[in-house]
Parts: sequence; structure tokens; C-alpha cells
Amino acid sequence: MGRLISAYETRAQLARDDDKRLDSLRRAARVAGAKLKDPAEAARIYEAIVQIDPADTEALDALERFHERARNWQKLVDVLRIRLESAPAGDAATALLRRIARICEEGLRDEQQAIESYLRILEIAPGNKEALEALGRIYESTEQWTQFIDITRRQIRVTTDRNHKALLYFKCGSVMEAKFGKEEDAIRYYDAAIKTSPSCLPAVHGLRDLYRRRQDWPRVIQTLELEVKLWQDDKERAGVFAQIGQIYGTHLGQPERALHYYESALAVDPECLPANKALFEQYYQAGDWERAKPLAQALAQKAMREGDPSQRSDFYLKRGIVARMTGDMRNAAESIIIALEIKPTNLDALDALGDLARVAPDAYDFPATYRELEKIYKRRDDSAPYMARVHVARAVMAEREGDLDQAETLYAQALGEAPDDFTILSALVDLHCNMRRWSHACDAIVKFLNGSPPPPDDVKVRAMMRLAEIHDEGEMDARRAAAVLREVIKLDPSHQEAHYRLAQQQYLLGRFDEARASIERVIELAAAPGQDLRPENLARYYYYLGRIIEAGGDRRAATSRYRRAAEYDPGYAPPALALAKRAVEANDQRGAETLLINAAHAAMETGGAAAAVPLQRGLARILLASGERAAAIEAYRGILAVEPDSAANRVALAEIYAVDDLPKAIQELHRVLERDLRHGPAYRMLAQSYLQMGETERAVRLLSVMQLLGYAEDEDETALRRAEASVRYTPLRGQMTDELRSQFLIRHRGSAYGKLFRACAAEITALFPQPSMGENLAPAQATDDAAFKVAIADSVRLFGVEPEIYVGDKVSDGMVVLAYPRPIVVLDRSLLDETDAARRFLLGRAFEAIRGGYAVLLRLTRREKLELGGLLRSLLLPESEQTGPTREFVRSLPRRALRVIERLSGHRIDEDVEDWVDGMVNAANRAGLFAADDFGAAARMMFRLAGETMALTADGALALGALQGGEDLVRFFLADDYHRTRDALARPAPPSGA
Repeated sequence: MGRLISAYETRAQLARDDDKRLDSLRRAARVAGAKLKDPAEAARIYEAIVQIDPADTEALDALERFHERARNWQKLVDVLRIRLESAPAGDAATALLRRIARICEEGLRDEQQAIESYLRILEIAPGNKEALEALGRIYESTEQWTQFIDITRRQIRVTTDRNHKALLYFKCGSVMEAKFGKEEDAIRYYDAAIKTSPSCLPAVHGLRDLYRRRQDWPRVIQTLELEVKLWQDDKERAGVFAQIGQIYGTHLGQPERALHYYESALAVDPECLPANKALFEQYYQAGDWERAKPLAQALAQKAMREGDPSQRSDFYLKRGIVARMTGDMRNAAESIIIALEIKPTNLDALDALGDLARVAPDAYDFPATYRELEKIYKRRDDSAPYMARVHVARAVMAEREGDLDQAETLYAQALGEAPDDFTILSALVDLHCNMRRWSHACDAIVKFLNGSPPPPDDVKVRAMMRLAEIHDEGEMDARRAAAVLREVIKLDPSHQEAHYRLAQQQYLLGRFDEARASIERVIELAAAPGQDLRPENLARYYYYLGRIIEAGGDRRAATSRYRRAAEYDPGYAPPALALAKRAVEANDQRGAETLLINAAHAAMETGGAAAAVPLQRGLARILLASGERAAAIEAYRGILAVEPDSAANRVALAEIYAVDDLPKAIQELHRVLERDLRHGPAYRMLAQSYLQMGETERAVRLLSVMQLLGYAEDEDETALRRAEASVRYTPLRGQMTDELRSQFLIRHRGSAYGKLFRACAAEITALFPQPSMGENLAPAQATDDAAFKVAIADSVRLFGVEPEIYVGDKVSDGMVVLAYPRPIVVLDRSLLDETDAARRFLLGRAFEAIRGGYAVLLRLTRREKLELGGLLRSLLLPESEQTGPTREFVRSLPRRALRVIERLSGHRIDEDVEDWVDGMVNAANRAGLFAADDFGAAARMMFRLAGETMALTADGALALGALQGGEDLVRFFLADDYHRTRDALARPAPPSGA
């Protein structure tokens, strides 16, 4: 075959006619392709044919097939271009150019050749969509943005599909924005896209993001409102509503509108996480704790899974704060501890835990928590700030227990760990202030300020403001306070609060011109351009300016400032009260009342009912001054409905009642002491009321407690001595019946612990070791102390039990009380030297515990209390779930005890065993106090039985918080029931048969 091909080629060379030459070459190519099966040889011959006749269809077809199979794209393009030269104009040429362009783009990867081909197509057919789309694609991939914009605009002109045209507008806009930085042109393209097709989500997003970067929040909201109409999915729509709400709340300062959109999001999708989070944050920032609480609980599980540790820790911290503010102290502690478990270095959480431990020490096992935290922090290289806070927490616990020396040592250790931490310093300063050691507090702050290196200016300002506060409110030294405030102003000339306080100190010093200059400077700063102008602040400043001007003698100008203050904040009480006083002085009482009522309504609109209380109090005083006592009483009743714990207002109401209705006055004063046992004026007024009514014994009790707590003044001491001299001791002749005992002494009557204990009291007592009864025991009747024997006889008659009573030396804890196996009381001989009231307290305490069968509870340690609780709970379990010791104990019980256990079986005990035991011990203490009728003697004996000396404050008063159950005992001692019961039991018993 090769010779035949050579022969054909030779013939072609010798032929003079092109037609004959082409015919020979065709024959040779056909032999090579069909017979010899050599496509490369055939292609070589066809190339020769094309050189002679570029329009030879057979050769071009063969070469096209060959180069395409061989993927020789360049030669294929060359062949197609040869065909293009002879192709007729129109669709044929367009098709060839389109094929050439695709091969250049996809095969040769030569975008420039492809572009040239597509441009030639557009010269032939300017509206060719395929060429336009291809050019747009190539220009975009090669980042030829100017050409891309031009070709896309040509696409837009020929596109009829609205959605596609909108997408092209969006592409132009995004290029203008991202590549050329022409935001206005981008906005026009995005708007055109949205006008063409409102459902073009990419354009909506592009416009939204552009406005977001420009912080044009109203327009961002417009795009989001458009977007929310496009989404069909509820979760997506809810997410957009949440975004709108966030913008209103965070950037536009419109929390009400934000709340509307958050609620809209939750109406669409109740589980919308962004809306729930944002709504929680809004309620949290606004202090709306009740509405934040359910959201905090709902978000808790998701917070454990989503977000980084810092975010999750911060959420649990906020959840804990919400729980604390809603009164759920235990849940607050648990949430804050979770925040620290997630991120132990969360200082805000550590500070919050310390605050909680200070205000609610019984809400959680804080000592154990801090022990665990101490272990964690000791392993860290940067442990100082964390260990300092642990020391502060332990110091707070020691301070609460009355160990002030240990507390001060721990505060000093904390400050040694973090000497430059003002939070730690503040804890020590607070200790000094609580103990009224003002100079120590000031010295600590001065040392901090003079430290090396000195604290940053912002911290320095905080410390100096605290120093000025101590000089002012603690030492009452206006000069020193003013000097410190001037230093603050040197550091921060725009510190409004420093200027305001300086004006107050200058006012106290009588420097009215300087005070006026300071307050006017505050007003200037508050109203300066760029400042957050707060009308309530300006109202406060203008009111104080009025006070200063009035002190200088210009009442007319002062009144003008008061009116200005009331205009800024119509609900602000001080200027309204000052203007009302002016009206009263002008004999316009009705005008004064109207002014205060209007101000109260304004206050309620902005701050709720509590904000109107000062105005209502002022109204009550005006009514009282005008002789309208009934109206004044109603006004105070309205105040107390809003603030039931307000001692000052309740005392004021009592003063009105005291004029002609002493019983009601006494009732109100008792309500004061129920809420605040440390309200000295209430004690004084109540004692005076009792004396006026001839109830001298009750007055003595009040004045003695008042003296013990350190609230008595000289006239109170004199009144106490006179009252004591006129009171004749009357022994209690009656007996404490079961009914009185149940209602009066025992506060845990329905306790499951109590029912179980009473059923097994003798057997439970046998489980715990009997204390040492001491040495040299002798029967109490063998002593020569007649008064002691009388006290024993009175106690036997009162409590209806007659135990064996002994006196000995070295008696365990000073006193041993046994109810089982037989009732015995042993007192240390040293106790006989105590007062008669103290001994009666001890006897009453012991006799009540014996009568109730719970004497063993008086001596249990904390560990033994927990063991007792475990035993009592296990008694209620099915036998299969009980431990071996419990089953053995049950087998030792009598039938009557087993019947009680069967009735209670399956009952769950939710109360704390320590609370129950402490409640029973308190019952014994109440009985002892009832027998003694002397709170001071009772308190002294309680401390002595605990092996402690009586805890006193720096002023020599009883530290009531250090006395277990101390507040309960005071309330018991001063109660109406206490007095009525003693009075009833002091009367002679009626003759039999009467």
C-alpha cells in the first residue's frame, strides 16, 4: 500500500492540472486512511490538499476529525479558521466562531483568542446571548472588570427574563462596589435589580451589607423588611426579624421597636435563637429580671453547646445574675459556678460569686466551692488575681462568723496577691468602713494610690472618688472630701460626678459662690455638644443649683431653677417638693397638692409606682400639716402598698396613729421590727407607746434589747432603769400545755424528720455517744442555793417534766441534757455563779428538750447531723434499697415505731436536715428565753454553751448575726404572743372545781 501511496503522490507532482493533482492526492489519502489505517499519513496528505485548495471539503472534514481525536486544539482551530474564510456570512460563520471560541477557552485555555472570536460573533450578531454570556464569564474570570461591566450592560439590554436581568444588575453593582469602590453606582445597580425583580435576594443582601458598612441603619432596616417578604422558611424570616430588632435596640436606641420585632420573630419561630438571645440581652440590660428569667432558662441548654467558652461563660454569669435578682439564690450560685467551670478565668463571674456568697451565704456550699477553685488556681502561673478573690471570699465568711481578725488577715493576703487591683482593695476598705475605722480605710486607699507603679488614671479616679465618699459620709469632713474631689477634677476635668459632689461639699462648708460655680460647670459639661444629654441628670443639677442659690438668700432665682429642673424631669421629686413647699407658704395648699399629684403621675410613667413614693410622702406631710389626718394616713398606706419594707414610712404612719390610736401605732411599729430588727427609732417609739399604755414589762423587754444591740441613748438608758424599778417579778404559775408548746415553741410541727425522730427517739439517741457528765456529781437539791432550787421547781411546774438534776465539775460543754434512757440534767458548778435569769434559761432549754425527747439534738456536730439525716431518709426506702446498718436498726425498733415508718414509707423528704435540727435547737432556746424573760442572759448563755465569748461589735453591742437563731429569738421575745402567754401563765391557776 505504501508503494501505491507513493505512486499517487508522484503522479500528483507530475500533473500540471490542479484538478488531476488533487484527484491523485485524494486517492492517496483515502488509501492511507481506509486501507493502510494510518490516520496521521492521511492527515499529512490532506494538509497538502488544503494548501492547493483551502476550500476542499473532504480534506477539511478529515483534518477536523483527526485533530479533534488527537486533541491537537491549535491545528483544529487553524482548520476551522480556514473553513471560516470560505463560510457564508450569517449563522454558518457564527457557528464556526462559536466553536473556535469554545475550543480556545476550554481546550487551549487561551482566553484572549476566545474573546476575539466572541467579539467577531457580536460584530455579525450584536445581540447574540451566548457570546455575551461567554464574554461576561471570561471577563469575570480574568478580572477584566471594565470590559465585564460593558458586556454585562449589553446583556441587560437584550435579556427579557426579569429574574436574569435583575441578577445581571446585581453583578454590575457588586463589581462597582467591590472592585471600583463606587458605592453610589453600586446602589443604583442594586436598586435597578430590585426594581426589575423584587425577589432578587442577592441584590437585597448586597444593598443591606453596603448600608450596614455605612451604618445607614434606617436603610438597612428597609432592605431587611424587603428581605423578610422573600423568605418562605419560618426560621429564615424569624432570623431577619431578629436582625431588625437588634438594629433598633443597639444602633437606633429604640428598645420598644426592638421588642416588637423580637416578639415578631418568636411568633414566627418560638425557638429562634438570635431573637431569644437578643430579647434576653435587652431584658438583662434594662434590669427587667422577671421577663429575662424564662429566657435564661430556655437558652441554658443551647448555651452549653453553642459559642466559644467565653460567650458561654458570660451567658451563665448573666443567667446567675438574673436568678439572683429574682430571688433564686441557689440557682444563681449554680449558674455562676457553671460559668467558672466553663472558664475559670472569668473574673466577672468570680466577683459575682463573691458578692452572692456575701449576701446569701446559706444559698450554697460556698466553702467547698472555694476550696475547689483554690485547687484550680494554684496550678496556674497567673493565679494572683484569682487567688486574691478566693481570699476575699474566705474573709467574708470569717467576717460573717464574727472572726474579724481572721477576716482582716485574709483581706491583707488578698491585697498582697493583687496589690494593684482596686476590686480587692475595695473589699478591705468595706471591712474598715463596716467597723467604722475610717482612718484605716483612707490609709489603705492612699497607699494604693501611692503604689509603684501608680494605678491607671481611670482606676485612680475610682479610688479617689471612694476616698472622697469616706471623707464625706464616714468622717463627715467636707474639707478633706473637697480636696480629694479637686484632685479628681485635675485628672479628669470632664468628670461630672466629681464636680457635682464638689458642689455639695462646698455647700456644706458654706462656700456658696464656689458651690454655684461647680454646679454650673456640671450643667455646662452635661449639655456640651456630643454628650449624651440626659434630662434626669440636668434636672438633678438644676435642682441643686436652686438649693445653692436659695442658701445664698435669693429665693426668687432659686424657684426659677426649681421650675427649670421640673421641666427637664417632671417626675423628679426634689424640685416638685420644693415648689409645693413654696405653694403651701403662699397659702395655696390645693395648688401644692395638684403639683405633687401631677409629678407623681409623671414619675410613675417613667419609673413605675416606686418612683412616685417621695412625692406621695410629701403629699402626706402636707395633708398632715393641714390637719387632714385621715387623708395623710391613706397617703402613707398607699406608699406602704408600694414599699412594704420601708421602715421610715411605716414609722411616720405610726407617729400619726400614736396621737389617738396607740394600738394601731404599736401594730405598725411591730411590722417595722419584723422586717428590720436594727431600726433603733422603732424600738424607742414602741417602748414609749408601751409606757403610755402602762405595759411596763413590754417596755422593759424592748429597751433591754435596744440597749443590748447598741441603739440606746442616754434617755433610753434612764427610761429602762425607771421601768425596771417599777416591774415586780411574777413567777409563772401555769403549765406550758401541749397546745401552747405546739403553737408557740415548735416551728417544724409537720416535718417528716420530726415524725420519724419522735417515733424512734430513744433508739436514735442510743446511736450517738453519751457526753461526759464530769466529776464530783451531786444532786442539785443538795446545794445551798435556795434561788436555784426555786428556779428548778418553777421549771418543773412550767414544763411538766421532772428530770434528775445534778451539779458537777468539768461537765462536757458546761451542760449535759439526756432524755434517754432516763431524763437527766447535769450543770457545771461554775454555772451556779450566773444570774438567776441565766440559770432559768438553761433549765428551760433543758426541760423543753427533755419533754420533746430531742435532747440528743442539742449536742450533734455537723457530721452527726448529716448522718442522722441519712438514717431518717433511708428508713423510708423499700427494704431492698436500705443499707445493712439501716435494716439492722429497723429490726431493733418497737412495733409503734414501725407503724409510723410504714405510714410515711415512700414519702420524699425535701427539707434540709441541718435546718430541721437547728429549728429544734431554736425551739429549746425559745423555751429557755420564755423561762428567763431576759434576752441578754439568754444570749450570754448560748455563747457560753458554744464555748465562745459573747460576740460584740466595736461599739460593744451584741453582734446579733453571730448568735445562731439570734434574730428569731429577738422577734419571739418581743412578740404579742410571747407577752400574752407569759401573762396567762403568770396568773394563779383557778381552784379545782371552779
